[in-house]
Amino acid sequence: MSLSRRTFLGMTAAATAAGLSSPLIGSTLDQAAGAERAAPAAEFAIGVRQFNWSRGSRSLVTKIFYPTP
Repeated sequence: MSLSRRTFLGMTAAATAAGLSSPLIGSTLDQAAGAERAAPAAEFAIGVRQFNWSRGSRSLVTKIFYPTP
């Protein structure tokens, strides 16, 4: 799947504005929450999205792993 950089950044900004993304680890919002969260004890399914970026002769493969229901 090919996705332009602007489309990806626009989708990310829209998700952040809608409150669909979690704060980054180490951000002030995460530190304000208090104690550290424990790792999940149960197993869960993992989804994967792969993006292939390229500019000229350079290429970068990015895989995003996320939990699924």
